[in-house]
Amino acid sequence: MGAYSEAYLGDVVENQGKLFDFVAQSYPDSDTEDFINTYMKSKTRKSIDNAMAYVNTMDAKNCGNTFQTQKNIS
Repeated sequence: MGAYSEAYLGDVVENQGKLFDFVAQSYPDSDTEDFINTYMKSKTRKSIDNAMAYVNTMDAKNCGNTFQTQKNIS
């Protein structure tokens, strides 16, 4: 078994996909690829990598809001 359970990793993939879809649909004039690259370096993503499950269980809109408030690159 790796550092994270398969279920947790599956949730991460599913929830990030929902977040990226939410951003693409909500901000059609924005560069989604740029958002993804910035997000992957963010404190929000680092929280998920550190298994802070409360971040991973947020819906796409709340996760996006958290990202906006924690946008500082870690």
